[in-house]
Amino acid sequence: MGSRNARFLDFEKDEQLIGNAVLVFGAIALLAGIGISMFTPKYPEIQALIDACMNPRVVEGAAKQIGCSTAVFEFEKTGHASSGFSTSTLAANFLTALGTALLISILVSRTIETSNRRRFATTLDRKTRELSEAVMRGMFNRRHPERLIDLVSENILQRELIREGLNVHYVFRRWEPKGDVDVSRLDDRRFIEVKATLTATMTNVSGSETLSGREADVPICVVLPNPMYDELKGTLAVTSVQIDGEHQGKEKLDEVNAEIQAQLEDDPLTAKGDFGKRTVKPGQSLRLRMVYTMVKEIEDSEFFQTLQISKDLNITLVDATGWDLKIRALAVGFGSLDEIASDDMTRQWTINDILLPHQGVNIWWKQKLPPKSLPEPDTKAIAKPRP
Repeated sequence: MGSRNARFLDFEKDEQLIGNAVLVFGAIALLAGIGISMFTPKYPEIQALIDACMNPRVVEGAAKQIGCSTAVFEFEKTGHASSGFSTSTLAANFLTALGTALLISILVSRTIETSNRRRFATTLDRKTRELSEAVMRGMFNRRHPERLIDLVSENILQRELIREGLNVHYVFRRWEPKGDVDVSRLDDRRFIEVKATLTATMTNVSGSETLSGREADVPICVVLPNPMYDELKGTLAVTSVQIDGEHQGKEKLDEVNAEIQAQLEDDPLTAKGDFGKRTVKPGQSLRLRMVYTMVKEIEDSEFFQTLQISKDLNITLVDATGWDLKIRALAVGFGSLDEIASDDMTRQWTINDILLPHQGVNIWWKQKLPPKSLPEPDTKAIAKPRP
């Protein structure tokens, strides 16, 4: 039952497919009826009238003596009916009527259905909000603000995507200017080049045993902090992106990095590298891997926050600067941050708990101070030996 979700209540897609098929069939029937009627003669006598007026030489016998005016007079004063049973006329009338009826019925039903769906969605949204407020008050005996209930619903309960296996790997190296960048203003300031590698799996969790889910768009993007000094901005870049194992080409990376540098010209707080969206069907997953570069100061901080609900988080930090930094980290959220490994260069932390949007880990570092020197002995307090 877990692999086959029964669809008892949601037939929207099937109804659309059936409606489209009926619409196409009705259009084909109408066109076929019109086409057949165009090539079916209405009155058999009309051919004799045409021959008498347009080409009298082909008329033989008694009809040859009748002029065009006489033929028209005779045609008008007599009744006209098709000679016998006409299959073509019957088929043309049937197809025309059928196609017209189908087209009108589909157009009317879809107009009414759209209006009913809009009215139903509005009513359902209002009833859901009222029910949520009643449940919150009844269960917890609290009168929470309506805005709080809306935020919980929009940012948690209605989310289709869950992030799993979130791993972030940082490598700290000494920043070195690239190319002909003038760094004379920076004097002897020292900076850290941070290379970050992020891997995760996005899963569409919408749907249930009785309701089919809906597709969800996964945003493929990264938000980078804007350095304080213009000389450092050129280091910000996305160097690699893989989506389900497929590498984004150099042309796409250059385009996104050019957009990042264009954003930095206005000196915003952050710059966004956007690789578009990917659609994930209910129950399916999308694997992501992204590598990007930032610049930090020798005494600075890094706040990694997730924009999606995440089941866990693992962070590794490798200090390859050789500056002997003192590094600390703190969880921002409900879960506890556990340090699972540590040595002179590498620190590893993990959060085995749910992280909500805009939660994560805050990391900061300082240069270590020289060790405290031993206090000099107080020579005055030392008793002098008696002679």
